[in-house]
Amino acid sequence: MKEETLRRLLAADHPTHCLGPLDRDEENYERRFNELNTEITTLLGVSLKSAIGFQDSSLFAALWLDEIGLRILFSNFGDLFTIEDENQIKLLTPNEFDQLVDLVEAHNFIYIDYNELGATYSGENAQYRREQYDRLRNGVVRKEAASWNTRFFDYM
Repeated sequence: MKEETLRRLLAADHPTHCLGPLDRDEENYERRFNELNTEITTLLGVSLKSAIGFQDSSLFAALWLDEIGLRILFSNFGDLFTIEDENQIKLLTPNEFDQLVDLVEAHNFIYIDYNELGATYSGENAQYRREQYDRLRNGVVRKEAASWNTRFFDYM
């Protein structure tokens, strides 16, 4: 994992909350997300499906386009977003991908490369780490459960 990516992830991490910080301005976050949905539709020339508020998840919202398998995921933490995954990214031209990242970053979201999120979680939230490793040891969740991806962009 790149040092800058780890720095961003650690800055967004919370030492005790697993699903999201209690002090985030939900109304502002939803407004920014909905504006983005409109702007991304304009940029790509297609309508995206969207969902906000995933129960028992560190994921706040998602935009996706089934036709090309594109998923833009927004975390409950630190205004982070990612575009899932490298195979799907290749369906966009490099220019389209860069424009998409620039557009989302213009709304003060922070891009995290999806390919780096598979690294093992190394943050300071002991409860998250303990719960994920216990689930892994008990065979309840997949191997990558205790990753940065699960910490910020997946169901807990």
